[in-house]
Amino acid sequence: MKIVDNVIKEYDLNLLYTNLTSNLVPWTFNHNVAYGEGNMQYGFSNNIYEDGVLENPSISLLLNNVYKTLKIKELIRCRVGFIFYSGKTEIHDPHVDFKFPHKTSLFYVNSSTGPTVIYNEKYGDKFDEYTVKKKIEPVANRIITFNGLQYHSSSSPKEKGYRLVVTFNYRWNMYDYLYSNGDSFTMGMEIIGDKDLSEENKKFA
Repeated sequence: MKIVDNVIKEYDLNLLYTNLTSNLVPWTFNHNVAYGEGNMQYGFSNNIYEDGVLENPSISLLLNNVYKTLKIKELIRCRVGFIFYSGKTEIHDPHVDFKFPHKTSLFYVNSSTGPTVIYNEKYGDKFDEYTVKKKIEPVANRIITFNGLQYHSSSSPKEKGYRLVVTFNYRWNMYDYLYSNGDSFTMGMEIIGDKDLSEENKKFA
């Protein structure tokens, strides 16, 4: 896992924040922000890019410097999540965004009291319960990057306000490949020519 602060210039961050909190963004209401069923964990989202379609060009342009920081090789999806204070501390359901090898990066547009919870368990592991690896506080202009197969949770702000986060799902290394054996998934050893890329991938393990 990697954490980087002060990712973009303050002017660019303020411009992004102003646009996302204006009435120009078509927010979609979600009954469960973690793709779960039954649990009512409300929030809003807006897709910037998904399935090869650029859905919000203006916001995508404002995120250009974040894209450059991540050195994305292939973007799978980019979307913004808008979660409000619910009157209580609420950790949302553990989940993964996609069930194949990828990287996940969260860019915090504003500071809030709704931490991101990263678990030790990964999709494909056998386990009885989730165990917390780390909690990261949302700080404006901070980005965290981790293995996309690692279970994680968002949470509602503990104090009045809201949590505004951009999620990037992408292939950081185009030479990643998938070994599949039933429901178990394993990242392969990437060796291109004489260059061993597996050490690079360990930075985000």
